[in-house]
Amino acid sequence: WISFNVLTQDMSLNSMLETLSGNGIFIKDQSGYSDYYDEYGWYGTLSELNNSSMYKLNISDNSIVSLTGYPADVEQTIIDAKLGWNWIGYTPQYSMEINSALSDIPDGNATFIKSQSGYSEYYGEYGWYGTLQGLDPYEGYVAYFTQDTPFTYVGSSLLSTSSVTPVKYTDDSFDVDPSDYEYNATLT
Repeated sequence: WISFNVLTQDMSLNSMLETLSGNGIFIKDQSGYSDYYDEYGWYGTLSELNNSSMYKLNISDNSIVSLTGYPADVEQTIIDAKLGWNWIGYTPQYSMEINSALSDIPDGNATFIKSQSGYSEYYGEYGWYGTLQGLDPYEGYVAYFTQDTPFTYVGSSLLSTSSVTPVKYTDDSFDVDPSDYEYNATLT
């Protein structure tokens, strides 16, 4: 699950994912997809990337996406969340604590957010609570909104690495690589 917080002159898939060197297989956002063909490049209903969406990218081998461009204008990049589940990107160039990062969302308009490795639920008296304690550059998120809610990332509190305590299942007989599974769930 990835997002892009950079603007380039050419936001097409073939340009943005050029450095995958043929390791790309498939990419999709909430409304479109593209397959990679060696002789042609990316082909499908998804042809350009943006800063407000999250993308699911399937690659055949470990790869690095290298881009040259300008940082996304965080305060001008509006995430136009609709009622229901939304695939959202993260535009800041630094990590933020989740309550700061999502402070532009009115109270109760979003109730749940998850990444590939964690989740948080929103409680009106408390704020966001769960294993997802901060949002990070290049990560993508899936969030549930109770109504249409355009928002931006306007918080200014940096996330220090010492403030995040990941919760980890420690039974050595059970080993899961989340990238092996198309679907995931959470339990509170």
